[in-house]
Amino acid sequence: MNWFTGADADWVDDAIRNSGANPNATPTRESYSSWIRSLNSCNMGNAGIGSKGPYINQCLKGAPATHETETASHEYFHTVQSSTMTWSSLPHWFIEGSATFVGIHVGGNSAGEFKGTRAFTVGRWTGGLDQGIRDAVRTADANAIVQRFKDLQGSQAPGQIQTSGYALGMFLTEALVASKGFDHWVEYLTTIKSLGFAQATEKSYGLTLDQLYVKVAPYVISQLKGN
Repeated sequence: MNWFTGADADWVDDAIRNSGANPNATPTRESYSSWIRSLNSCNMGNAGIGSKGPYINQCLKGAPATHETETASHEYFHTVQSSTMTWSSLPHWFIEGSATFVGIHVGGNSAGEFKGTRAFTVGRWTGGLDQGIRDAVRTADANAIVQRFKDLQGSQAPGQIQTSGYALGMFLTEALVASKGFDHWVEYLTTIKSLGFAQATEKSYGLTLDQLYVKVAPYVISQLKGN
């Protein structure tokens, strides 16, 4: 793990490189040292499997990890995804949405903390939603929600819609777990690498991805209406 603040630009690149991770894996694809020097505050975490095994990078100054429990669990789940699935074949909404689900539902230590963490995290991600999703929620346009899931089916998402993957994917994951339970969802995760994402989803939940998006769109709208 590499925990650092905006004041650590002089050593952070070497530390990340020595842990087997990529020191240029920032939102702008510049080095961490350059990136954090250009910010007023540092607010980011990422994780995966590097050349030396699992890693987690977390910039703490101003970051959610300093005052809520979702971030560390979220990032840890990315190491699970990287080690048990083929990352490049996963939809962006699943990569970030399921990690957000795990962070919210596993990160808390009590029912009260869970409720507070869910409200805080959902508010954080929905606060950055693009106008297209805001319009879809305002007009209850389920077709637009379905289309957004399709737009987020690649492992990389265009910057202007990237944030929506966290929120939409989290709500879809909640729906999956609510339908058949947490243990079934965990079992489903173990089949993704061998079957492929689309086939594993259909086998575990009896729906194609397109059918799943249609099924979950009203729930997504209902959850976003209050944010």
